[in-house]
Amino acid sequence: MGDVDVGGSSLPAVRVGLNPQALFNQGVSLDDVRSAISNANVRKPQGSVEDDSHRWQIQTNDELKTAAEYQPLIIHYNNGAAVRLSDVASVTDSVQDVRNAGMTNAKPAILLMIRKLPEANIIETVNSIRARLPELQETIPAAIDLQIAQDRSPTIRASLEEVEQSLIISVALVILVVFLFLRSGRATLIPAVAVPVSLIGTFAAHVPVRF
Repeated sequence: MGDVDVGGSSLPAVRVGLNPQALFNQGVSLDDVRSAISNANVRKPQGSVEDDSHRWQIQTNDELKTAAEYQPLIIHYNNGAAVRLSDVASVTDSVQDVRNAGMTNAKPAILLMIRKLPEANIIETVNSIRARLPELQETIPAAIDLQIAQDRSPTIRASLEEVEQSLIISVALVILVVFLFLRSGRATLIPAVAVPVSLIGTFAAHVPVRF
């Protein structure tokens, strides 16, 4: 596989919808809100631990992750009273991009768009992916179902089958025409052997280079 794009989903995020009237009443500026949120999500070194030969830096992850953690965040003081984020804004758990969604069979879904390498064989790539699906299904929760939404290989497989049928018909017609004109089984045997052998040799030469 050359690349995998993920669609129909977005990473979790907390959305803050500011109320302009509440900001004005509390004397809070947009910069106050921005600074308070930024300062609440700063990773700072907490010290270090060391011995005679090693030193380990200690950092704590104090980032806020849910709306419930953001709501009581103090962003300003108005006449000595603390103004919290929930006082001037609606704070909800959401996703980074609310316009990004995926559906399959009228159900929410996450789409994985797989692209092959330029030099890879698309049939072999598809067969490999299909063979790995049962194994991947066992590693995820049972409520999640892996399905193939779109597969472009059937048209390619059909084209290959048409080429194979055309070759067989062509060889048969060559042998038939030679027999009808020469009326000799021995003379007909030569193209009957030479044509298939030449075709097999031609395609065999393509196998090492995966053409």
